[in-house]
Amino acid sequence: TMDLWIRTARPALLRVIARSDMLFLNDAEARMLSGEPVLIKAARSVLRMGPRFVVIKKGEHGSMLFERGGRVFALPAFPVERARDPTGAGDSFAGGMLGFLAGRGRRPGPGDLRAAMAHGTVLASFAVESFGPDRFASLSRGDVNARLRTFRSMIAVPQE
Repeated sequence: TMDLWIRTARPALLRVIARSDMLFLNDAEARMLSGEPVLIKAARSVLRMGPRFVVIKKGEHGSMLFERGGRVFALPAFPVERARDPTGAGDSFAGGMLGFLAGRGRRPGPGDLRAAMAHGTVLASFAVESFGPDRFASLSRGDVNARLRTFRSMIAVPQE
């Protein structure tokens, strides 16, 4: 896990981070890596280490995207009625996000990153509904798209 690399191989980890475009961390890892207790300061500190984007996963509280230049985007988690096992949710989020971006076939823009976060969030919500990868075995593209439509309607904020 990332906290192991932070503790045992920090110089090598920092070299890899410096060459990365995007880094995924959970909130505790971001604080540990940066030495900053305030999450937004931690993210900015990690951005100064080299990546263009830092995605901080906050478990049941969602995720945040930080970009060089100061832009921040926060997204809540998808509410599930019965979370059976959180193991793998963060990896499912990252995999869903990166899979979405890879499918675009071009360098992602800010809108692409936000859409990718929504996809990752929806996949993470399926991951917590069962133990291990069981929920994914029965999952269809239609299931994902339906939940994505529901999620988008939940987070839509009308303009005044």
